Amino acid sequence: YDAQIEREAKRWYLAIKKRISDCEKMLLACDPSLKLKQGFSIVKDKSGKVLRSIRTVAIHDIIQVELYDGILDTKVEDIH
Repeated sequence: YDAQIEREAKRWYLAIKKRISDCEKMLLACDPSLKLKQGFSIVKDKSGKVLRSIRTVAIHDIIQVELYDGILDTKVEDIH
């Protein structure tokens, strides 16, 4: 009986360990800094809100562009 409980506990342990490892890989894949390393950027308005549309920006607004190695404060010169 003890051997059966031990096998079952080991099976549960290995299943939980694999689940944690899978979740860790998923979290790492979703890490925004990884996307920045790939050449993408995160653009925010002056209040720090992420910009999703040009409709929320006006000419001469100051926006922040977050790159892998730093942040640029930039002025909107034109909107296409």
